[in-house]
Amino acid sequence: MEGGSYNRRPTPMVRTPLLVFLFAFLPSCGGGTLADIWHQFPAEQFPGGDGGGGGGGGGGGGGDTFTPKETAFLDDAQGVTGDVRNIALAVVGAQTLAFLSAGSEGVHIVDATAPNAISSSAYRGTLRASSLTTPPAALAGGRVDALAVVDELYLVCLAIGAGAVDTAGNGVTIFHIPTLLAILATPGPHDFSAAMLLRTGPGVIAAPGDASGKAGGVSGASNAFLVATGGPTLGRGTIAPGVMGTPGSWSADGAFASATPPVDRFLDVLVNGTNAYASVQSGGTFGILGITLIPVPTVTTANVLGVAGNFANLSTDPIAGGGNFGLDLAREGTTLYVGGRGNVATFTLANPVVPIPTAPVPETGAGTIAVTGAGGALAVGAGDRVKVYLNVGGFSFNQVAEVIFASPTVIRGLAPRSAATGRFLLCCGGSRGLRIVQWSNVP
Repeated sequence: MEGGSYNRRPTPMVRTPLLVFLFAFLPSCGGGTLADIWHQFPAEQFPGGDGGGGGGGGGGGGGDTFTPKETAFLDDAQGVTGDVRNIALAVVGAQTLAFLSAGSEGVHIVDATAPNAISSSAYRGTLRASSLTTPPAALAGGRVDALAVVDELYLVCLAIGAGAVDTAGNGVTIFHIPTLLAILATPGPHDFSAAMLLRTGPGVIAAPGDASGKAGGVSGASNAFLVATGGPTLGRGTIAPGVMGTPGSWSADGAFASATPPVDRFLDVLVNGTNAYASVQSGGTFGILGITLIPVPTVTTANVLGVAGNFANLSTDPIAGGGNFGLDLAREGTTLYVGGRGNVATFTLANPVVPIPTAPVPETGAGTIAVTGAGGALAVGAGDRVKVYLNVGGFSFNQVAEVIFASPTVIRGLAPRSAATGRFLLCCGGSRGLRIVQWSNVP
């Protein structure tokens, strides 16, 4: 704990291994010149400056390269308490909100519109059990371990664990984001009950996780969502939009199970339009499946597409937990990233129904637990650090930035943001709250 003083935070170490990569790259360049090689790298690696020397032809200017760094944080002293594990962003008009799952502390709401200027005033409030005081509103399971924003309108919260359910056995709570904003615009303390969608019908969705209560995730689009339960099924839910300014309601649909190939555990899920990708365990194989969602969920990959790593060890590894279990899924454009154990697998989605394996990103760190696309780059959370990689020439990934945090930080979730001053990562730091990293000075 840092006592809330930004000036007293431990200084993170940084590394930019661009030159190391160049020495490995030079012998294989054929008839190319050094100038040709520089042009393989983005302009932010060669910002102009007053000092002579260094750098090289990227932007025609000299000067030092940009140094990735932590620029701000929000932790206990600013209201971001608990074990911050996962993050989801919602863009509402000109405003960007970051929702942070924090276990028994619920969901912290942060204004991330200007990531370069995040300070204590960016903390907007917390959705916790005690902030739902009007029956029948209640936070299912009393906690939030994973979450997703659906259609920029709904925040779907998931409590993970065998006992993390309400009296009906349901572990899902959904909030209407515009109503949340309206409540936050009024003087506190805030009662968020009016923003909660009522569950209709007899169906429920629970996410017990694996045998150790780990894994589980949620993702959705087009008024529907999927839940990786940690067990042999995907939970399914449908949102009914409200009328006359009301939040609406939701219902649980029949769960989906895969018989071919058989799935022992659905570990995480990512919805991509009318398709989805699920990370799974099938016997001793860990990997992903492609799923089409129309007209009904159907597996579109003949086999589990394996991802390298000893994932069985995550059952006893403290880096994993409810909502975090390696095999994290992220999509950018036509590339699907899947976190491995010490590496990141990549798949092309040129045919979104059947992902095709491509070259992995090796040696990302033994603690690799979170991945995200970051404006044409790949960002990885691996233990006490974040790393950023760029695809160079379309054939390999080069690490261009790294920020290492002080103990006991464990980066479990990532979200990218851009501003006029550069590119940023919002990092879930476990007990050390939200950490903000700038990895480039070019938007």
